Amino acid sequence: MATEPVVTGPTLVTDPETLDAIYQLRARIWTESGAAHPDAFPDGRWTDDWDAVARHEAMWVDGELAASIRYTQWPAIHEMPNAEYFSHSCVDVQGPIGLPERLVVDPRHRRIGLYRTFADHLLHFARAQGATHVLMECTEPVAALLIKRGRRLVGEAPFDPRFPTTRFQWVLSDLGEVQGG
Repeated sequence: MATEPVVTGPTLVTDPETLDAIYQLRARIWTESGAAHPDAFPDGRWTDDWDAVARHEAMWVDGELAASIRYTQWPAIHEMPNAEYFSHSCVDVQGPIGLPERLVVDPRHRRIGLYRTFADHLLHFARAQGATHVLMECTEPVAALLIKRGRRLVGEAPFDPRFPTTRFQWVLSDLGEVQGG
């Protein structure tokens, strides 16, 4: 008889060692899936300048890092990183706007609710921080799930050469309308 996995989190992560493990997890998941170009993460880490100012949260399964996400919040859409992305999709909403990014779930720990837990948790967190909307760049399958849950597809994200076989979509959540994750 199989035992239920012990899930811990979402938990705020601030220590450098765990943050580095998150950056490695991101790169490993995308590289092992074959969706990332082989040269996308030459040092085995997926990190950028925004990681230094973002909120990072993680989940563990049976003590092993299994999922992570980062979150930033912006007063207005034109102040967000890569704001030029949104000009072609006609996204013009009032802020503050939450921007969850880099959500990864280790394939060995999928189908046990980690994604849903993060989605619900971040919507509650964004509301508590005063966000009126959450904008998420996600793969087409994740976008389809979010749309089923009441979100609005607002356009296709620009092509990212690091992920040559993946099409990313922008999905908007109006926090005044959406319940749960």
